[in-house]
Amino acid sequence: MSKKKKPSSTRALPPTVTIETLLDGLCAEPPMVHLCKACGSEMINVDVLFFLANNERSWNIPLAICAKCDREQYLKFISAQAA
Repeated sequence: MSKKKKPSSTRALPPTVTIETLLDGLCAEPPMVHLCKACGSEMINVDVLFFLANNERSWNIPLAICAKCDREQYLKFISAQAA
């Protein structure tokens, strides 16, 4: 009987390196135009601050929201920006 080999796993990196790499990539991308899947409206990009505990870095990542479908969240964001 031959033993089956375990599938080779990807290179193991500490979780913070993997997350930092992801956030670096998302932060570097320009905001894109998205259309809402529910209503077809053009979505608005809002900058959201991400940070990791025990890490001095932070990232502003543009996240798309629909001002029509996600009206309550959009109004909270706008009112927080005005304050």
